Amino acid sequence: MQSFEEKIILLKIYLSGIWHRKRYVMLSMWSICVLGWLAVASMPNQYETKARVFADTSSILKPLLNNIAVQGDTDNDIQTISRTLLTRETLKDIMRQTDMHLKYATPELYEAQLSSLKDEIEISGSTRTNVYDILYQNADPKLAKKVVELTMQNFVDKSAGRSRQDSGVATNFLQEQLDKYEQKLRDSERELAEFKRNNQTTMPNGQSYYTALSETEGDIADLDIAIAEKAAEINGRRGRFMPGEERKNDSIVKTSYDDRLNELRQTLDQMRVKYTDKHPSIIKLQENIKAIDALREKEQATILDSAAQGTIAYTGEPSGNDSSALQKFALGINELEAERDALFARRQKLADQLEYLKTNLSNMPEIESRLAELNRDYSTNKSLYEKLLLRRESAMISTEADEKTQQVKFKVIEPPREAISPVGPPRIILYVMIFIFSMMIGLVMAFISSQTSARITSYAHLDKVIGNHKIIGRLAHVNGKKMKRMRRFKSFTFLASSALLLIIFVILIAHEMIYGQSPFMWLK
Repeated sequence: MQSFEEKIILLKIYLSGIWHRKRYVMLSMWSICVLGWLAVASMPNQYETKARVFADTSSILKPLLNNIAVQGDTDNDIQTISRTLLTRETLKDIMRQTDMHLKYATPELYEAQLSSLKDEIEISGSTRTNVYDILYQNADPKLAKKVVELTMQNFVDKSAGRSRQDSGVATNFLQEQLDKYEQKLRDSERELAEFKRNNQTTMPNGQSYYTALSETEGDIADLDIAIAEKAAEINGRRGRFMPGEERKNDSIVKTSYDDRLNELRQTLDQMRVKYTDKHPSIIKLQENIKAIDALREKEQATILDSAAQGTIAYTGEPSGNDSSALQKFALGINELEAERDALFARRQKLADQLEYLKTNLSNMPEIESRLAELNRDYSTNKSLYEKLLLRRESAMISTEADEKTQQVKFKVIEPPREAISPVGPPRIILYVMIFIFSMMIGLVMAFISSQTSARITSYAHLDKVIGNHKIIGRLAHVNGKKMKRMRRFKSFTFLASSALLLIIFVILIAHEMIYGQSPFMWLK
């Protein structure tokens, strides 16, 4: 492990070796600096032109057309255009309008310039501010301005025209799809109508076949109940109007035997005053009354049966009240029987329909499946057609809004101007880098030369080489004074050349800071 003193001694030895070979430093610095500074000074000036554009995407139509027309993301569209603006066609157009293509005779040089131009034109901006900068540098300030103007014009034109182009493409596409689905809808309607027409007898009002069958059976059951109710009502009315056993002697129906029967009953009452019930005359009279009463009852039954059937047949002379009662009774029976007959007719029709449904029951699954498929296709085509129709109207409104208004208004915040002073190349930085690089190369060359040489440069160097305490003494060189003068001359030469080089370096820096131009400007 070396001590600090030993490190200092070693550093002095290295510095002494470099100093004795300072000619390498001088040669390196002069050769590299002169060549490098000449190259930097001969670099043409670069003039930068910049344009700043603000894309105003706010519009009063946006809230008004919300949910009515299609509104794209204009901010992102502009951002996309800014990133994809420099296409090959755009660059070729810029080169053609600026006559840059005339400078390159071969296709290889032309392609190289296209690629270089794409890298040199800078377009920056964000959707947050909608401010876009366009920059370009060139040795010709007029050309730089022209390129920026053309780039800005292409940017504005493409941004304004993209929305219209997209709307037109969308409208055309929607119209094509609309025509296609309109034809599909018509085909579906025609096929469905033809199927219904061919199977109209087996398609009950659009219901499912099994539902119609079940409903028909239910309707027949309801009609059976209604018919039974009508029959019960008819029988009830007949039972209430026709006399029973307890009303045989008080019937409301008069017969031709009533007067004769009343006379015989009065005679019987008179004879009972004189005779007993076993008297032959009374017995005979009773038998006559019984026979006449039987005939009366028979006649009453005939009249009532006729009335129950809706007709009135008199064998005697009925009273006015009897005639009115019988007429009402007969009319009521007629009405009830007419309603019952109508129910019977309906039931018969439903029974025939039920029989037909049961006969075609085996074919219904296939018919219903086909009908469901046709209805599904028709509903799908109709739904898509209506959606496409709505979208087309929306697209047409958007297209018309784009044509009559500007969704994006471009405002030039900073127009392109022809640059007066150059912005490059960065000569000061290049001068400094060349100066430092030349000095480092010289020091490295001097150090390597000192380390590869066997020459002892100092007493400390000799002591380091042979070891401590092995030096007996020192002797002066015979030509010591001459060598000393030579060393001083070399040192003066090195310092003078370094000072001159430093002066040139300072002059170059000052010139660049003051004029911002190459020193060759004075030669023009």
